[in-house]
Amino acid sequence: MATTEIVVAEAEPMSVNDQSSTDSRKVLIAVDMNTCSEDALEWYVNNIHQPGNEVICFHAMDPPSISGEVDYQEGKAIKFAMEGCKASVSRIEEKFGGRLKSADIEGRILSAMCSRPGEAIVELARAESVTMIVVGNRGGGAVRRTVLGSTSDYVLHHATCPVVICMSNKVQRRRSRSSSFSTD
Repeated sequence: MATTEIVVAEAEPMSVNDQSSTDSRKVLIAVDMNTCSEDALEWYVNNIHQPGNEVICFHAMDPPSISGEVDYQEGKAIKFAMEGCKASVSRIEEKFGGRLKSADIEGRILSAMCSRPGEAIVELARAESVTMIVVGNRGGGAVRRTVLGSTSDYVLHHATCPVVICMSNKVQRRRSRSSSFSTD
């Protein structure tokens, strides 16, 4: 079984594997179509989920960009862009809703258009009073995070509840291969 590297920040003391606990949690899982989201959901299902937990899968998608010559009177470009957004939401609902259903987990799938997904995740977590956020990390590296920013870094530093960052299995395998080479 593959292990998942996690980071927990500002966490209240709790046992993530204590199945006898009667306290339910409201957990926000940030999702998109990247495999790191799938890995984060799988990690939650296999390590933290307890009956009675409320799960919210949240997809923060970029607003559509419309460029070039646009016939605004007919609105074809806008209509086309919105259809793309609806299709993206449908794929998210199918993929993650299906996984929740197969694991017999009650939950909601929410989507919102925003240009700053980290802010949207933190804002929703506050509005929903979640007890934990689970987010994936693509493993972009320090330079990429510094230049472009990182959603998981933003959530980690701005959330008011515990945050679990799950490194994708693909990144773990890549790091494992690179660390197995000896420079002796």
